[in-house]
Amino acid sequence: MLTALGYSPGGIGERVRLLIANHASVIALSRMATYMDQALAQFFEIADRSLVNVTLLYLVNHAVLAAQGEATESEVGSLRALFAETTEMLDEMRGFPVQERSLELINVYFDRKKRDLSADTRVWLLVYDALARGLEDAVFAPLRAHDAQAAQRVEEVAEELEALWREVVLGTLEPAALERQTDRLRLALRQHLGAEGVEQLTASQATLLSWFFHAFPNRYLMGALPQDLAARMVKFSHFQEADVIADSLSMHHAAGDALLIYTHGLERSHTRVAYALSRLRVNILSGKVNRVEVDDGSHGYCYFFEVSSLEGAEVLDTRELELVIGQETPPVLARPTGLLVPEGRGLRVEFLPDDGKGYRVVPRNGGFDRVGAPFHQIRLVLRDEPFLFYKVSRAFDLFDVEIQQSLITTIGNQVVDHFYLREEDCDLLRRSGFEEVLLSLVHTDLLSVSA
Repeated sequence: MLTALGYSPGGIGERVRLLIANHASVIALSRMATYMDQALAQFFEIADRSLVNVTLLYLVNHAVLAAQGEATESEVGSLRALFAETTEMLDEMRGFPVQERSLELINVYFDRKKRDLSADTRVWLLVYDALARGLEDAVFAPLRAHDAQAAQRVEEVAEELEALWREVVLGTLEPAALERQTDRLRLALRQHLGAEGVEQLTASQATLLSWFFHAFPNRYLMGALPQDLAARMVKFSHFQEADVIADSLSMHHAAGDALLIYTHGLERSHTRVAYALSRLRVNILSGKVNRVEVDDGSHGYCYFFEVSSLEGAEVLDTRELELVIGQETPPVLARPTGLLVPEGRGLRVEFLPDDGKGYRVVPRNGGFDRVGAPFHQIRLVLRDEPFLFYKVSRAFDLFDVEIQQSLITTIGNQVVDHFYLREEDCDLLRRSGFEEVLLSLVHTDLLSVSA
């Protein structure tokens, strides 16, 4: 099967690390029967959108579970169901040549799922607006002003909607019952308004919706529930005016927590974010960073990190995180001179060509869009240690090279990072001793460096 998909033994070490690092996540995804679309999308993201990796993840995890006998029989069944759904999706797109256009196939699937997810998120945005402002201000009055026929239809069921609204806002329900009642309100609004009505009533949030779904990575979006996405969007609703916004969330498919961070107009944004996380004793397990352009020609960055807290860390306060990112000055690591590169340095730097996965987030038609970009990349393999992301980010700063996108993965005590750059920036680093400078910074003791 793998040979037919184009598998070759090269890079087997990377694939072994992929399998080890994501075993628990794949098993957790297989249990998400209620949210199979999100689970399937996240499965592809974990596999780096590679059909070979998708198949390997299934086969190896299936073997691990099956070897444990009857105790894992239900998990084996769930995993088989996840892979059956995967193959059904591939069957729907059998017109794609598997080897040559597998990435395009998966991108088509993601685009379709993101459109569905965006539509579901719109409904939840309307629900939260109605809960905050009341049905009259959020639904009835706007409809009367812009669509008399729709207003008449909805006002015929106004009593039903008001009863559901009162039960959620004024009732004394237990959390599980409150969640069910809120969902009934969502279903009623969607049924009586239709997609066109929901879109009309959330038109004022169209730019926010477009920005959020294009700026933050699929690995977060596809693993989240629409009601959670809508709640996060409320926090980021002032993204056009803010310098820093941070929010924490729980991940449904994996243990631990995650962070969403947006910065705009901050000099040395990556070093600021990286230093703040390390200072607050937050460990990055994996992440994705996207550069986002805006209409006035400036740009910002959207960060998604899966994180854990280091020993002795206090509960993370996102307001404190925002203040540290925006106001504290990280230690200045100067460009070292007279470098010596020791043996066994624990660092590998690879310069790689365009892999077809890079993109720019740009403003378009009042919203945002992703546009494919021929970014080259630098792949770093390092031993994990405190302040590592900060030191790596600082190395790029020293060469005045702007990171366009980045992927961060931690496997045990090893970090594997991919940094997407413009071709000319990759060439500059290749010629300028980047590896030696990075090595020196990685071994710098920050306690001996002045801010």
